[in-house]
Amino acid sequence: MDKNQTPLHEPLHQKLETGKTYLIRGKNGAGKTRLVEAILGFHGAYQGKIEYHHFGENINFAYCPAKPLASPFFEDSISQGASMGQLKLHQLDSIFRVEKSVYIFDEPTNFLDDEHKQLVKEKLRALSEKSRSMVILISHDSELWNLADQVIEL
Repeated sequence: MDKNQTPLHEPLHQKLETGKTYLIRGKNGAGKTRLVEAILGFHGAYQGKIEYHHFGENINFAYCPAKPLASPFFEDSISQGASMGQLKLHQLDSIFRVEKSVYIFDEPTNFLDDEHKQLVKEKLRALSEKSRSMVILISHDSELWNLADQVIEL
């Protein structure tokens, strides 16, 4: 639902499984990020229900929002005066270093040059191949589309 309580897309009936990579794609404003935020419990602007099978049995999420945020609480050279590309790389690196049950990446190649996009693609591929985790990608970057086991079109 948007801020006027208008549905952003058709009803979605989808089962997501661990060990798989999913791509959520659609036009700008289709509700991709809102859907992920609803899954994460950041807001209740949706109709229907979101169920977690085995919820509470070590289900934990790593979320990488589309826009990296510099924090005044970190005094390192990365977050102070860094470019958006540097901040994005720092954000991604911090997520790739933790073990989670579910990884969600919203536009993981935003702000990156071609060399770093390729590096991120390789890390995403390795993450999905080596872990029993679920990986959810939101991306307009067609270079990432072939990483998905399944595409969810909004």
